Amino acid sequence: MRQTGATLGVALMGAFAGLGTVTGSALSLLLAAVLCGVVAVWFNRGPGAPRRA
Repeated sequence: MRQTGATLGVALMGAFAGLGTVTGSALSLLLAAVLCGVVAVWFNRGPGAPRRA
């Protein structure tokens, strides 16, 4: 799963960055920032959230 996720992430970032110099780069960085925010919220859901041992 990690390799698949990493491969898809690199492919998406490359595809967005290839759209244009400024627009594609900005879009890929925005996508990365949004995904980081979503993951941060997901892992910090509160005291009732399941935790790893």
